[in-house]
Amino acid sequence: MQDYGFSTDEDRERERASIALSAYGVDNQYQIEDYDDIGRNKYYGTVVSMLGVFVNDLVAPRLGLVRNSVWHYLDFSLFLTSFVAIFYLLKLFVSPWTAVWASVLYLTQPLYFGHAFINPKDTPLLSIFVITITLGFYIDQHKTWQPALDTSYSFHSLREDAVRLWRVWGKREQRGILSLLLAGAAALIFKRPIAGLLSRIVVTAYEVPNSLPGRALRTLAQNIAATPADAYANKAITYYGILHTVLLVIIGLALLLLVLRAFIREPDLWQNHPLYKHSCNPYLVLGGIVFGLAISTRTIALAAGGIVTLYLLWQYRGKAIRPLSLYFLMTAIASYLSWPVYWRYGVISMLTSGLGLLSNFKTQAGVPVLFEGKIIPASELPRHYLPKLMALQFTEPLVILALFGLGMWLFRILKQRDFNPQVKKQVLILLWILLPMFYVVLKTPIMYDAFRQFLFITPPLIFFAAAGVEFLKKHLPHSAFVILLLLALLPGLSSLPRLHPYEYFYYNEFVGGVDGAFRSYPLDFWYISTQEAMDYLNEVAPENAVVYVPVWSHHHAELYQRSDLVLPYVRNLDEYAGDPFQYAVAGTQYNLDQTLPANWVPIHTIDIAGATLTVIFEVRPDQ
Repeated sequence: MQDYGFSTDEDRERERASIALSAYGVDNQYQIEDYDDIGRNKYYGTVVSMLGVFVNDLVAPRLGLVRNSVWHYLDFSLFLTSFVAIFYLLKLFVSPWTAVWASVLYLTQPLYFGHAFINPKDTPLLSIFVITITLGFYIDQHKTWQPALDTSYSFHSLREDAVRLWRVWGKREQRGILSLLLAGAAALIFKRPIAGLLSRIVVTAYEVPNSLPGRALRTLAQNIAATPADAYANKAITYYGILHTVLLVIIGLALLLLVLRAFIREPDLWQNHPLYKHSCNPYLVLGGIVFGLAISTRTIALAAGGIVTLYLLWQYRGKAIRPLSLYFLMTAIASYLSWPVYWRYGVISMLTSGLGLLSNFKTQAGVPVLFEGKIIPASELPRHYLPKLMALQFTEPLVILALFGLGMWLFRILKQRDFNPQVKKQVLILLWILLPMFYVVLKTPIMYDAFRQFLFITPPLIFFAAAGVEFLKKHLPHSAFVILLLLALLPGLSSLPRLHPYEYFYYNEFVGGVDGAFRSYPLDFWYISTQEAMDYLNEVAPENAVVYVPVWSHHHAELYQRSDLVLPYVRNLDEYAGDPFQYAVAGTQYNLDQTLPANWVPIHTIDIAGATLTVIFEVRPDQ
């Protein structure tokens, strides 16, 4: 349970999740009242981390489990769900046995496997991205699709049904519907003005104690003297956002009940309607919901639904508008209800700002990146950074088969020139990886920690590997083909136990494995080896020993340190003026272990597959 320790991003993701959960009435352990307090981090969706944190904090303490362990397994369960989704996606194009093999190849990639446990942001995005596209590509495979698509329905039909629906309601219901619509419109139009007015009232109440709002505030708040006015204003706006959302939900449910009541009276109003027929398509409805949850995981997941939308419009043109309207309705409802930040800032503002942040991540421009043996700023990466790392961090069979399969697929497409529905889906799978790759190569955006931010674009490699295997299946003897498939799985299967629990920085033999990547490419950038280092120090260090730990891994060390050890928080070692250090724990990620004073002597290392991840030093008197 504790093998995977703790990654650097988990605290930030837990913080965001805690704020989001507080919108649903769950206690906020960070006592942060508003998303504004976490700056740009508010643009990262929280639906997966909310579930992970909520279930973890509910279950882990009762079972006596270590920090975040249940959360890790929930994220890994989502990854296993994407493994199933990969199988069904491939089954659309290749034989079932090839799909099984390729899915296992996906599951046994050490890079995916390690990230699935320890990465709270990028692997959930990868998983839900895959699931969204798989469900979307199955929409037109369901038996209800074509009958619903062929159902004739015009604007004239819509107008007639609307008139009939209005007449089904009595005058009392008609007045109620108009009142609900007006109330909903007013709530949407006046949301921001009311929020601003509420903020001013709270500030006035804070500054004028004898006013009615001032007396009310002091009755409700016991610690007003120690809390700034902005904190109360933000809390009031947060509660107002919750009430506003509840009001809209109540209005929506009331309107839905009135519509359902009319449909019960006149069943033919809905039984022959194409949207009703489309609503019987589980891939369409569930796909829309999952797409909404994907957006609430990361806004870049808009691309997943975009791929689905492009396919339906490409294949069915104007006929796709009706089912897509239902798809987007499900998306909007699921995303709005699962990401409370919308309730404060609005949908359009969050999505546009979030996408802008992702495309121009300037705040991390100075982050150091180890690449080809050099430490360079994240803003100065070479154009071949992403393609090269992808070629080095997946197993050799996957890289070779993917390139081979892509070549065979392109040859077949150019030869046949038949853009049937299957081929259109395959073209979009190619664009899934090709467009982001072109963007990265041409624009060289800021990246760091290898290419974890772009894990979501890599599943097409599995598809083209499967396409290559399908070609070989037709041209190789059966026994040789089976041996080839087994050998292709071997690098991943053998590396999983050999690298455990550090699978997330796997490197293949194109660079000489993890040993060959040492001091040339990113390895333990989340410093999870700090756990092993502290376990060693906890055994050998004398009581009250003072230990130097760099800021990047300081929090990791605090989680696993013996209670008497002293770990000063030091940003600049040259400026440290506290008690002298007796030990030091330094990672090798940026060659920090090679920059420490000469009298700091290495006494122990944390190694994996021939590479040193962390060095423990003993500080000895100058000779």
